[in-house]
Amino acid sequence: MVERLTRQQIAEQAIVHEAPVVRTPTTVDRNFELPTGIYVAMAGLFSAAFAVMAVGFAAPRMIVPTAIIAVFMAMFFAIPAMWVRMKPDNPQRATSWSRFRRHGIMTHYGHSTAGAATVQVLMLPVLILFWGIAAVTIAGYSGSAAPAARTLAVRTSIIPTVMRFRRAVSSNSPAGAAASP
Repeated sequence: MVERLTRQQIAEQAIVHEAPVVRTPTTVDRNFELPTGIYVAMAGLFSAAFAVMAVGFAAPRMIVPTAIIAVFMAMFFAIPAMWVRMKPDNPQRATSWSRFRRHGIMTHYGHSTAGAATVQVLMLPVLILFWGIAAVTIAGYSGSAAPAARTLAVRTSIIPTVMRFRRAVSSNSPAGAAASP
């Protein structure tokens, strides 16, 4: 299995170059051969799903998670945009719509037409949007979501204060004190 080679045997079979070989720069395709419009549609669908969830479950305690999700969504689309512009200089640019419609795209599983590739790429964002709508709708019927007509400002202004005042008054009243053990 293992054979010990001496320096002489290695020197006989080694290829020695006098000068280092200059390699051509690496060309990296970072645009995934999709037109910019598909990325814009994907960003719009994810943003719509996020907006549905943020409005449907609006509450003061959700401000920090909502901000974190917004930052992650911005990074999700900003970093790939910067990635396309990275060095080494790349002759590849985003595919135009006309070229995309004519040639489609080559995937790991074979050639896909423009329509098939668009459906394949946008399927998950559409399903996530529908999931968000369904979750908010179900929560709205069960009473755990904020009604669409209410805004965060109305919910956090006077309603919780009035409810706390009513509880405090009812627990301090003589009738409430006599009824409790």
